[in-house]
Amino acid sequence: MFDTFQPQLLRPAFEQYSTPEGRDQLIETCRSKVTEWRWASGDMAIAFALKKPFVKELHRSDPKWLKAGATPKRGNMRHGLDAQGIIHVVIDPSFGESEMNEEQGAATYLVYQAGQIETVTFRYTPGQLESLRRCVYDGERLIREHNLLKMNGSELHYLWTPLPKGEGSSGYGRLDRVLSMGWSQLFRSDSRTWDRFRVTGQSEKRFEYDTLGRLERVVARTLNADGTVHDGLKPRLDYERPKKSDSIPSLAKDIERMLLEQIPTEVAKSEKAKSKGPYYCLLLCYCAEDFQAGWPVFLLLGSEAERRRIIQSGMEPIYLWAVGEMEGQEANVRLPLRDESLNNYCRLHTQMMDVKEDYSSAMKVLRSVAKALNDLDWSKVIEVTPDFLVAAVDDHGMVNPVDDIKAVIPAAKFRSLKKQGLL
Repeated sequence: MFDTFQPQLLRPAFEQYSTPEGRDQLIETCRSKVTEWRWASGDMAIAFALKKPFVKELHRSDPKWLKAGATPKRGNMRHGLDAQGIIHVVIDPSFGESEMNEEQGAATYLVYQAGQIETVTFRYTPGQLESLRRCVYDGERLIREHNLLKMNGSELHYLWTPLPKGEGSSGYGRLDRVLSMGWSQLFRSDSRTWDRFRVTGQSEKRFEYDTLGRLERVVARTLNADGTVHDGLKPRLDYERPKKSDSIPSLAKDIERMLLEQIPTEVAKSEKAKSKGPYYCLLLCYCAEDFQAGWPVFLLLGSEAERRRIIQSGMEPIYLWAVGEMEGQEANVRLPLRDESLNNYCRLHTQMMDVKEDYSSAMKVLRSVAKALNDLDWSKVIEVTPDFLVAAVDDHGMVNPVDDIKAVIPAAKFRSLKKQGLL
């Protein structure tokens, strides 16, 4: 099945665009076609130029053109179009940065050829080659997608089936599944050679539809090299169409209830947690940079012994709340929330929040849960210090933990911790 895949297909193009001459020629060619620049809330090329199927459902994105004169904000992208409205350049001034700055962002250039489109992305304009993608079409249908980076790559095959009779007017059928293969490799820019090639995995996504032909769900599975399903890994639900009764507020209410029920239970039944107290904090660890990656949160119990070590060594108090540092210390205890129902609710919640690009609903849930958990008598559950607290904290440190803590504990307690140099 995967013997038709071509991991080396894009190497010549990657080598060409990675040279200053190839890069400059590409940039000049694409920008010379631009007659108009327009801002959008996201990448309009993904949905419209590349004709990627189910962008809203799978990419959690529903970009729109900004109105003329509107002030762009972080996450917005600038598009260069020709006189026919075809996109040739996409500028992401927020790429990997906290501020909008086109000189530190990413620029993607689109190359249109017969039956295929290439997108070439450079970091730090005009800078280094970040990635190369080639989309191949049968008419209007995307049938293959090749992706290549310096260190890895992937190839996707889009398999379509004819529509059942009377179901819609499109002659292109509907997407049945996507087969993909990923690999790692290394491009040595000094010698212009490739080595260390290794296939890292194969997978498929199956698309299921209801009787009206609407996308119902997308199920991902890991495959063996011969295309059979890998028995050792469970299928993953990548998308499920929300029911009419599902909404961001209703899901948030259910998730809050489940978290309040499950967090004390998970801590209480953990033998590891019972054996390592006392603790000075219970952190509900979310990921501000990629909310789906940390929803539901994982739990982290901060050991008093570890707090003393940090204080005695003269380290900054920020290390008392730095999740990444705390996870690496044996005295602290990390606990996942594995309940299937909770995970399904959180997946659907983030799926709906992603489209709106607004995660305030989840943050309201977390702060409400943390406040309620601070009212519990945790000494009846595990061994804790007198100043024990519960707070929702960003595990990547993009949000100042002091702000997160201040939002969920009493003002007097916050002032006391601050006075002691613990915040």
